[in-house]
Amino acid sequence: MPIEILSRVRYNQNIDCPEQLETERSDAMQNFTRIPNTVFEMHLSPIEFCVLCCLLKCRNSVTGKCFPSYSKIASECRIARSSVAKAVKSLQKKHILKVKHNYYNHKQRCNTYEFAHGWYCDDTGLYCQTDTNKTNRS
Repeated sequence: MPIEILSRVRYNQNIDCPEQLETERSDAMQNFTRIPNTVFEMHLSPIEFCVLCCLLKCRNSVTGKCFPSYSKIASECRIARSSVAKAVKSLQKKHILKVKHNYYNHKQRCNTYEFAHGWYCDDTGLYCQTDTNKTNRS
């Protein structure tokens, strides 16, 4: 459906008024995740890339943190839970991701994922501080 709306917006087909055009454009641009251009230069494995994208999707736009379980990440990426664990460890070793293990009554409840030092987020996406042109900004 978003593709249909985008093509209608692009070619102004079946649009009766400017308000409808703006509403359809706004609807079409929701539910997208911004991925920094530098991610493509990191030489991540396909599974690491998928896990990183899932974490970007889940992150809070204000704090930059997210809390999905390994099972949720595995389900969204359609990979094994053990593959998620390996990818998270690898992303930690590459200094892309910080993981805090949260406990309640001496049992691990969830992890808090935060992008490591050198990464920052704002309302338009996540960026590496080494980005000089930030080409993925609007």
